[in-house]
Amino acid sequence: MRKVKTNFSNLYLVYALVMSTKFTLEDYLNLNYTVFFYVEDDNSYTVEIRELPGCVAQGENIEEALEAIDGARQ
Repeated sequence: MRKVKTNFSNLYLVYALVMSTKFTLEDYLNLNYTVFFYVEDDNSYTVEIRELPGCVAQGENIEEALEAIDGARQ
């Protein structure tokens, strides 16, 4: 395991700022997420957003998969 040095006073300030800010659903939907594509044996696609646990979708082609993951993200 690697040890990481951090400045806890700066970390506390960031935490306090985030906790004092009221985020809306729209704020979270406007964030950029990394989408991972997997080609299945039947040539369909499975897509996943790892930052959102359980956010997985499938499609017959890439366009369908992207449309499905956008719906799952929301």
